[in-house]
Amino acid sequence: MAETLVEEARVLESAAHLFSKAVVRRVDSGRFLNHLWRHYPESFDPTDGCFVLGEAVARISFIKNSMIITVMASDDASLRNLKGILAYQLQNWPGTDFASIVWMGDGAGPVDLPHFRQMRLVNVQNITPGFCRLELAGEDLHRFAQGGFHVRLLLPPRGRTPVWPHAGPGGLPIWPRDRDRLILRTYTLRQVLPDQGLVSIDIFRHQPEGAVQNWLDHAVAGDLLGIMGPGGGGVPKADWVCLAGDETALPAIARILENLPPATCGFALLEVDNAREMQDLQAPEGVEIVWLLRNGVAPGRSSLLVEAVRNLPWPGSGSVFAFAGAEFETYKLLRHEYRKVRGLRRNQHQAVAYWWLGRPEA
Repeated sequence: MAETLVEEARVLESAAHLFSKAVVRRVDSGRFLNHLWRHYPESFDPTDGCFVLGEAVARISFIKNSMIITVMASDDASLRNLKGILAYQLQNWPGTDFASIVWMGDGAGPVDLPHFRQMRLVNVQNITPGFCRLELAGEDLHRFAQGGFHVRLLLPPRGRTPVWPHAGPGGLPIWPRDRDRLILRTYTLRQVLPDQGLVSIDIFRHQPEGAVQNWLDHAVAGDLLGIMGPGGGGVPKADWVCLAGDETALPAIARILENLPPATCGFALLEVDNAREMQDLQAPEGVEIVWLLRNGVAPGRSSLLVEAVRNLPWPGSGSVFAFAGAEFETYKLLRHEYRKVRGLRRNQHQAVAYWWLGRPEA
C-alpha cells in the first residue's frame, strides 16, 4: 500500500480511466499552491503538485502565467468532486481569470450538480449546552447515505431569496457573489434517513459566535438552505482504533463509532468542557469511550487529548487505524504522535485541523 501522498497519487493514477484537463490563466503559482496546502494539508503536496481526494488525484503544474490541472479518477463521482473543490478554490482566488477555465476530456460539457440538494429547515434542537442539532428535509437523499460522512452546508444571506450554485463551463459550479454570496461550512451528517427525506447535522456553538451561529439564532422552521456532498469521514476496517477529538470532531467520531464492525477494539477519546457535554454514543463492545473534561479550561488550551493519546496502551499486533480532529496546534501534536512516534503509515491514520485558536469564524 502507498505510504506517502505521492505514492498514493501514483497508485490512483495507474488505476484511473477517467481524465479531465483544464488550463487557467493568471494564477500566482507559489501563493496558490501554499493556499491549497494550508487548507488541505493531508491531501495536497505542494512540492510534487499532487492532490489526492478519495479515489481521485489531480496534478497541478505551471507554464509561464498559466496553471495546468489534470484530474484522474476511477469513477465519475470522484472526478467531479475533486474538480469541484479545485474550481471553488480558483473562483475565490484573487486575480484568477475564472472565465478561462475550460475542461477537456471526461466530464466536460454542461451537466447538473448531482451532489447539491436544496433543503428545508424542520427543527433546531439543543442537545447539550454546547451543541444544537439541525433537522433538514429534502428530496432524493439516498446518495447522502453512502460515500462519506461530511457535507458542505450552504446558508443564504438573511432577507434574500437563495441563489444556489449551478453548473458552468465544463460542469464546474458557479457560485453566487456579492449580496447573494453564501455562507459555506463543512459539517458531519449525524443521521441520514433517505426514505423519510430527512438528515440531521450537529453543530458546536463556537465562541465568539460567527456567521453560522448568527444565522441559526434567527432561523425558523421552513427556512431554505443547501447541502453538497457527501465526502470523507469514513475509516478503513481495522482490528484496533484510536479516535481522538474535541467537540468539533465529536459528530464525526460518533458516526465512525456507529459504523465500526462489531469486533473492533480500541478507544474513543473525547475532550469536552464538562459532564453536561457528554452524549450517549453507540460503539462496539470492545471500544472504550473516554470523556476528557476540561472543567473550565478554554478550548484549544488543554493538553488532555494529546496526553491521553500518548498514554494509551497501543497494541503490538493486528491492524491499526488512528483518527484525530481538533484545534490546529493539537492536530499537529497528534499527527506527530501517529506518524513519528507510533510509526503509522498514511493509510493507517487521518488527522484533521477542525479550527484555529484565535482565528474567529468568518
